Amino acid sequence: MYNTERIRIQFEDFNKSHFDIAKIWEFAIDEEGENGQDETTLKPRLDLSLPDPSEGLLIIECEFESKSGKKFSGLCSPSFDNLLSNIQPYIIIENLMVMFWFGISQPDNDTKTKIYESLGETNDSLFPIKFNSVLPMADDSRLSGQIDGFMWINLSDDSIIIEK
Repeated sequence: MYNTERIRIQFEDFNKSHFDIAKIWEFAIDEEGENGQDETTLKPRLDLSLPDPSEGLLIIECEFESKSGKKFSGLCSPSFDNLLSNIQPYIIIENLMVMFWFGISQPDNDTKTKIYESLGETNDSLFPIKFNSVLPMADDSRLSGQIDGFMWINLSDDSIIIEK
């Protein structure tokens, strides 16, 4: 068994097996100044049985299904408003984290091509992707949503751009 008291994982090193240690993880922002830790450091939250966004910036396991019916595992962050920019869904393929929200950066064609290849999909077969959390939320619902493409925000007018 794991000694979870001091387990800390960098987000980029997180993989599906970490959900075997804890079903809920939190960004350890309160520990940012500690040696080897930064804003991307995660810690297990064994004290939580249900994900509650008021407890901090959490990640939980989600199941994804592409338009073609292919199933994937990944993660999302519970949020009060359920906006994809806050939920930030990621599919995990082996040790690769596949993101769909790119913030203020427009994803280039090479990035999109690598994502399609890593998922074994095309732009016609991947989107829309539906997802649901593995754990229920406090109201017994599931965190769920749909990803229609690669998303980024256009700062000139604050519009969300979705492209395939």
